[in-house]
Amino acid sequence: MILSGFIAGTIQLEFAVWFGSREEFIVIEMGLVLLILAMTATFGVVLLAGAAAMAVRWTAIAFVVALLLVAVALEIFSVSADGGRVLRGDLPFQVELVIPGLVAILIQWWLLHRHVRARAA
Repeated sequence: MILSGFIAGTIQLEFAVWFGSREEFIVIEMGLVLLILAMTATFGVVLLAGAAAMAVRWTAIAFVVALLLVAVALEIFSVSADGGRVLRGDLPFQVELVIPGLVAILIQWWLLHRHVRARAA
């Protein structure tokens, strides 16, 4: 959890500096923290249940789908609130949300996948 949070948070911070983010960075950072905590709890339950590598993979896929659905829902909300116009300012927000989230999911999946495989061997 700490490793994925540190790496994803660092990537998110670099995107924030690159795009010149202000208040929205706080919202995105809190979303990333909630995602990492939810992943840690869910992967912990999967690990305690004695799951195989396939269960860890499907849990990671479920988190990727959920993250992408949240990003799409936020964009739909933004477009509907602005009278149907797609905002150019939404792209940095989406990048700061999706890419660090995917990195955090990938790191936690990789670490748990290795652990499950080593435990099975």
